[in-house]
Amino acid sequence: MLLAILAFLHEFLHNFLIQRVFKMLKNPWALVVKVGLGMFGDCQILFWRELSHATVILSSDIFLDAV
Repeated sequence: MLLAILAFLHEFLHNFLIQRVFKMLKNPWALVVKVGLGMFGDCQILFWRELSHATVILSSDIFLDAV
C-alpha cells in the first residue's frame, strides 16, 4: 500500500513538473531546475526555447528540449 502511494506521488510530481515547464516556455531564458525528490533522487529539468522540437525522457532525471 505504501509503495503504491509513493509510486503515485512520484508519477504525479513528474507530470506536475512537466506541465509547469511547458507553461513557462515563453520565457526566453534557459531554465534549469533541480528538485529534490528524496528517495527518488533529483529531477533535472532543462529546456532551451530556441530548439524546434520537444523531447521528454522520464526516469530519475527529466530532460525537456522544447520550443
